[in-house]
Amino acid sequence: MKHYPAGRRAAVPERRRHTIGSKGDDRAAERRGVSPRNHVIQASEATTPLRQVYFVVQVMLMDPAAARSATELLHQLIDKALCAFETPEIKAGLNAIAGSVARSRHFEAMKSLRSLYPLEQLEMFPNGETVASRAA
Repeated sequence: MKHYPAGRRAAVPERRRHTIGSKGDDRAAERRGVSPRNHVIQASEATTPLRQVYFVVQVMLMDPAAARSATELLHQLIDKALCAFETPEIKAGLNAIAGSVARSRHFEAMKSLRSLYPLEQLEMFPNGETVASRAA
């Protein structure tokens, strides 16, 4: 390992700079809407079927060691959601999400789940009630 004298800057190739976790990089990612921190939910926020599926996929992404044990729970939640929802787009989305997770494409699955939230909202709360007001 090379040691550099104090005050000397090491040259880091441009393609590698964005992988280093600096605040500037985080802000740039947030402006693009891809920061994972924008999409993390707490267990207490998993108040609907799709949000419960999302939370399990999130756990699988953040803790690969837990992914194996969470897979069975994920399949159970997806099966229950498929039975609960009537909207064809939600059903197709859930099947696609199961495929994404099977290919270890967890972030892709989470993105797809977020896109289904408005449809879930319409089906579960047709009178305009919100998930937040129901949880309160």
